[in-house]
Amino acid sequence: MKIVADSALQDVTEAFARFGDVVTLPGRAIDAAAVRDAEVLLVRSVTPVTAKLIASSRLRFVATATSGVDHLEIAALEAAGIQWAHAPGCNALAVAEYVAGCLAWLAQQTGQSLCGKSLGIMGLGQTGSRVAAMADALGMTVRWFDPFVPAARPDWQKLAKADELLACDVLSLHVPLISEGVYPTHHWLDASRLARLPAHSWLINACRGAVVDNHALLQHLQQHDRPVVLDVWENEPTPDLHLLEKVRIATPHIAGYSQAGKQRGLQMIYQAFCDWQGVPAEWQAPALPPAGVLAVDDVLAAVAQASCVQALDRHFRQAIKTQDLAAAFDACRRDAASRAEFSSWQLQCPDADVARKLASLGFSVETAC
Repeated sequence: MKIVADSALQDVTEAFARFGDVVTLPGRAIDAAAVRDAEVLLVRSVTPVTAKLIASSRLRFVATATSGVDHLEIAALEAAGIQWAHAPGCNALAVAEYVAGCLAWLAQQTGQSLCGKSLGIMGLGQTGSRVAAMADALGMTVRWFDPFVPAARPDWQKLAKADELLACDVLSLHVPLISEGVYPTHHWLDASRLARLPAHSWLINACRGAVVDNHALLQHLQQHDRPVVLDVWENEPTPDLHLLEKVRIATPHIAGYSQAGKQRGLQMIYQAFCDWQGVPAEWQAPALPPAGVLAVDDVLAAVAQASCVQALDRHFRQAIKTQDLAAAFDACRRDAASRAEFSSWQLQCPDADVARKLASLGFSVETAC
């Protein structure tokens, strides 16, 4: 069979070669012509799989190596009898580590402690729950809202309404993009809700760009000096440059990018494909090399350094000065794919208490003498 895959899916050819001819293309270049003769399509979030894309194809199986599926027109796939799959939770840990890195970096830059600060999490699914665990390990108070999650750890306070999150010291968004229904998230954080945020609070969006009204946020930041982290944007890969200049940390939709996360995503859709074919899974993602050794004596410094958020922000801002915006956006996404997760780092720490805290965040720690 013919298999069309996003070229950014590392090891996709090795994983699927035994099933047919694997043709790799940049995700944004996958169009109706590219999939016309294909039976299998493997994508990431940058490829919208619409009724128009699949209309004249021979596709029988479509999979996205991502947790989110808002780029898949699922009703069209099912109407066409096409089996589909995704990789729920594959990059949840990477996003949580990104958020932890942003919290640590902002705390360092503002001279504030995270201990005792309240983190309001909208969406306590696979990603939000991991963010909550990270925040808890950093000494923060966790408050959350998710109408689809009945309960969580008793020390994480469930709020009755989403709007109650606006009172928290930090608001972190981890919901899918939903335009209709009882709980729509499109432009949930609009001008009226932005106006209700406390003057001192921080905002982090690492889910979907349009959960925040980007135009309203720009107008808000023109009047308020608020620490804001945006990993996701409206109109990707061409976000509003004026907004980009106003936020403290700007990255090109790479919060979920890590070597291990990408491997998990590919492994999950490979397993789904084998299940669909009724054959045993034979391919296994190769072992990743250690990220390196860090000698540290401070929790925030270790988290900020290992998460690479400052370097990712700097790289993105430099790239847009010399390249077309869309080209810079995608180039920086490719460059970020080698990011290591905390567990890949070996930390040498002389302080036993600091070492325990870092271990609770997922680091491999040696207590140095």
